[in-house]
Amino acid sequence: MLAALRHAGYTPASLAASGLRCVHVAGTKGKGSVSALVASILRQYRPPTITGPVGLYTSPHLVSPRERIVLDGAPISRDKFTRYFYEVWDRFEGVEAGKPHYFRFLTILAFHTFSSEGVRDAVVECGIGGEYDATNVLAPEGTSAAVVTQLGVDHERMLGGRGGRLRGIRRGCGRRG
Repeated sequence: MLAALRHAGYTPASLAASGLRCVHVAGTKGKGSVSALVASILRQYRPPTITGPVGLYTSPHLVSPRERIVLDGAPISRDKFTRYFYEVWDRFEGVEAGKPHYFRFLTILAFHTFSSEGVRDAVVECGIGGEYDATNVLAPEGTSAAVVTQLGVDHERMLGGRGGRLRGIRRGCGRRG
């Protein structure tokens, strides 16, 4: 994911340096609800000195992938989705490794959208979770908080079994600092 992020013109440090601060939400049950609640709180109660829309990146979508990338409570418009999609897509032309897989591409697209739209505060929901998740490229200085909702064992086979290994992978969204 880090290589794909670099091909798109970003690094974890550059995302943080742009002023983007993220609340990173992981877990098995309740991620979407917690993410929507935190984004709503950020929209309603942030200081007036902070400008720009509040971003929200979630998955999965119900009807359209645009639902995954939200600015101030509304999915991005078709025009913006199309423009930002091709801006990112074109950055991968001629890349030997090819284009990133679907979830990784949409994650990069969300970061590109947030950067292009001047988002200062965003809530980013993990996909599969933690250590191996595409959203786990957030730098510590760009992460305001890490939230872990209820953990289950729905992905235990994929993530390495029960016990300490699974907990360690799920904790992957935690940051020092």
